[in-house]
Amino acid sequence: MERFFSIFDVGLIERLCDLGCLQYRQDNPFVLNSGQKTSFYFSTRVVYPDLFWLIGRCLVSLLQFKHYGAYPLAPGKTICLVGVPEAGKPIATAMVLTNHICGFTRLPMVDLPMRSHPKQHGASLGRCIEIPAGWDWTQYDCWLVENVLTSGKSCVEAAHQLIRDSAAPSSLKLLALVDRDQGAPQKLAASGMFETVLVAHSLRTVITQAITCGRMPAEALAAYDRELETV
Repeated sequence: MERFFSIFDVGLIERLCDLGCLQYRQDNPFVLNSGQKTSFYFSTRVVYPDLFWLIGRCLVSLLQFKHYGAYPLAPGKTICLVGVPEAGKPIATAMVLTNHICGFTRLPMVDLPMRSHPKQHGASLGRCIEIPAGWDWTQYDCWLVENVLTSGKSCVEAAHQLIRDSAAPSSLKLLALVDRDQGAPQKLAASGMFETVLVAHSLRTVITQAITCGRMPAEALAAYDRELETV
């Protein structure tokens, strides 16, 4: 497992807050997919072009400098990104387009879209992912991409589905934008499903930066720490 913390890009955190993708609401908590209640909302389901350009730049740079700087991509190989349905899908697409259009890196990269439910038509009937003819997994370094980690359950489910539907390698890599500080990266790495778990930022780091740039009140950080004690 690898974990990466740095000064969060100010433009990204400001846009997340200004667009309502990151919110603090103490009096009326949000309910997560797991059923857990939280005062901190984080979502990237609405695709704002400028926001996703910032997200794509952040994650592509993370791959280049944190992972492939230490473990260079083998000659002839291409990075294959598979977004965890549904929130991870536009992030994977944003990474590929940002990398190609802006030329941030020399890393070859493709996006392989994955459905949340099996197709009911076409060549990939009954499968959640459509593999192009002649696809050879030995030529690809496969990463699942997620927006936020809480328990990591959706990532494990997506990994199993990808392996079943596409004969993908059984040991995958995982990239996430934000971790909710509940131990998901460690649990996922220990599961043996992912040979690498790479996270751009902890939610605590994000909240700290939101306070610094005036998008959240100072008491939000203490509220977050108290919330973690009850998880």
